[in-house]
Amino acid sequence: MTRRPDGIRGTTITGTGMYVPERVLSNHELEKLVETSDEWIVERTGIRERRIAAPDQASSDLALIACQRALEMANVAATDVDHIGVGLHAVDMHSDGELGEVLEVPAGISANPASDRTVAAHEHYIRMQGKKLFPFAVRSMEESTRRCAEISGWSPNEIDLFIPHQANLRIIEGVRERLGLPAEKAYVNIERYGNTSSASIPIALDECVRAGRLKKGDKLAMAAFGGGVTWGAAAMTWTLATQRATQSGARRHEKSREAVS
Repeated sequence: MTRRPDGIRGTTITGTGMYVPERVLSNHELEKLVETSDEWIVERTGIRERRIAAPDQASSDLALIACQRALEMANVAATDVDHIGVGLHAVDMHSDGELGEVLEVPAGISANPASDRTVAAHEHYIRMQGKKLFPFAVRSMEESTRRCAEISGWSPNEIDLFIPHQANLRIIEGVRERLGLPAEKAYVNIERYGNTSSASIPIALDECVRAGRLKKGDKLAMAAFGGGVTWGAAAMTWTLATQRATQSGARRHEKSREAVS
């Protein structure tokens, strides 16, 4: 966990992209399917709607469009891509197997291989112990973010934009408050997409880039947690010019209008 020496240039982000399915499932629609309510969901998670993939849409289909948009912003042909990477000041990642049962998919692993029994028992879905996970998620993301800021030579209050994993609004608010950041420095879109798992930070980052929320020289911090249980954070100085990013978004919007007309 060391910082890249000053004067040595690392990888630079030249484009971002995201895509979510067109189908929107609101809390009110969900009320008709399961025993819940819009008020209960919003109060406990901050989610108001989420996206549902079409029957013929695979994760790779969503990723393809996201990649195409990132390449368009970067003005790079797919055939010219050598590898995918992110330029960072610091990365802080951890795991703790003793907390594995707090957030896990029970089946499909060597200790519990997939079988007719595991499928019938619905053991291939994520299971979570929310009461145990909440304090851990808040504490671990805050501590990792602080370590990354320290390695980068920043204090937490110097962070210009914080993009946390969009798992739960109360978790996001808890991390932000412990870092001492004002609400405007933490990006939140969970109310529109729900918890999109490992895609939540890339989706949020692309939205920030295209909306002009990040400008060249801004200090950006990102933090997440996940199954295993695992957690981590990253810090970087943003180098993509705002005008270039917003122009790319405008071109995509214009193409969408032309397709509709």
